[in-house]
Amino acid sequence: MSYSLVIESGGFSVKNNENITVDTFAFGEAVTSVNRFDPSILEGVFADDSSGSTDKVSALLMAAGYGSVLSFYLAQQVLREYRYCVEDPEREGSLQDEFGEALGYISCRARVLCCLLSDSLVKCSKERGEIIEPLLRSVKLPCSFLYEEDGIKIAYSIPDLNSLLILDCLYCHQNGIRMNECENCGRFFIPTTRSDEKYCPYRDASGRECRKIGYENKLKTSPLDALYRKIYKTQNSRKNRNSQNVKDIEKLFRRWSAYAADLKRQCENGEISTEQFEKLASDPSWMKTKKSPGKKAEGAV
Repeated sequence: MSYSLVIESGGFSVKNNENITVDTFAFGEAVTSVNRFDPSILEGVFADDSSGSTDKVSALLMAAGYGSVLSFYLAQQVLREYRYCVEDPEREGSLQDEFGEALGYISCRARVLCCLLSDSLVKCSKERGEIIEPLLRSVKLPCSFLYEEDGIKIAYSIPDLNSLLILDCLYCHQNGIRMNECENCGRFFIPTTRSDEKYCPYRDASGRECRKIGYENKLKTSPLDALYRKIYKTQNSRKNRNSQNVKDIEKLFRRWSAYAADLKRQCENGEISTEQFEKLASDPSWMKTKKSPGKKAEGAV
């Protein structure tokens, strides 16, 4: 079985042989997901030299969070690697060891493509294009054109995982999508809030979110960040307690937040001391508003 990948504005829509959309994923989702592939997900599937099945492996991958189509292609590749290991006449070690090494290559292939889309290899867009260009020449995929309400679209026939990864990489490059390497788990991800994000939104082997780990590490190494967070929580609690008796408290809180961020910047630049920062940022007077005609001044602590 193979699917058709139809190029959309921000990713792919996946159609089956009956031209029915069965899945969608954004540009970069395939390479980053396969880059995070963890072979331990499949532990026990190939016990006693069992050949396993595409459906069985796909089900495990879907349970681990992979989309249906991506899990199908990934399962195909896993089974292909298993057959190679079983049929290898020059195999010296155990089947389990050789297969484990082969599974590692799957995520490694995706990692190479992610690396091409990051600044870890090259930072110049022109040089990146020159490196990625050979991939374009290596793609030999049948394509067709679909006429839909929102225009004419290209539909590629995808026979295997490697073709899917390369096509995903090429469209990421075309759309200017860049990858960052997580400083906690070491896997690549697409930054969402700012281009220099250091931690991915995924969870590490212990089940903890990398972004949360990164934030906790930052607080450990930066007393000012820890103090700022403590004050922010206190002021946010004040806002919540007084949400009913202070007019426009959300607007006032946003104003305080910008003020506190500026104070923090001044402290980092040595313009004010940590003690001054704490005193000024902790002041609850930001909740007080001017008297409205005929009314008492609003505000509470």
